[in-house]
Amino acid sequence: HENIYWDMKVEDIIKNLKPSQYKKLDGFKIGYCFFRYSINFKIKNESWEIWLCENEKNSKLYGISIEKGFNGIFFDSNKSRTDLYGFFKKKLENIYGTPDKHWKECHNTRWNLTEQYSWYLTKTTISFIIRDVPMQQMAIHYHKPTGKKDFGPGICPKQPGDD
Repeated sequence: HENIYWDMKVEDIIKNLKPSQYKKLDGFKIGYCFFRYSINFKIKNESWEIWLCENEKNSKLYGISIEKGFNGIFFDSNKSRTDLYGFFKKKLENIYGTPDKHWKECHNTRWNLTEQYSWYLTKTTISFIIRDVPMQQMAIHYHKPTGKKDFGPGICPKQPGDD
């Protein structure tokens, strides 16, 4: 949606949608994000959600998380599986070019391989995160630059550029 921008009120985004298009939750915090709303949509016949990351104090938009099979607490191992990894990676590289950073050789708490590609633009940071390579779980996060160091997708023994 071309009329969405950082620091706009999240309620101003939701008011333009039909109630059937989004889900409202009690709200929960993950990192710097407070989430109350997710918007449902489809990409190539797969169901996805856009989670609106807001500043808890003023309800202004801080980020957008494109997720699959996430219910606000857990990832459903079947609903979160995607076949669109290659599609998304190619699309992001076509739009933004070569990523500024690529984390590889990382793992999650299940000890499954994870990866992350990040682009640091002037007004937006984009992270393409493969949360679990064998389980085909991934997400794309767009957010206002935080100025904080990004440590990658899980447990990473090496940072990009340490080679």
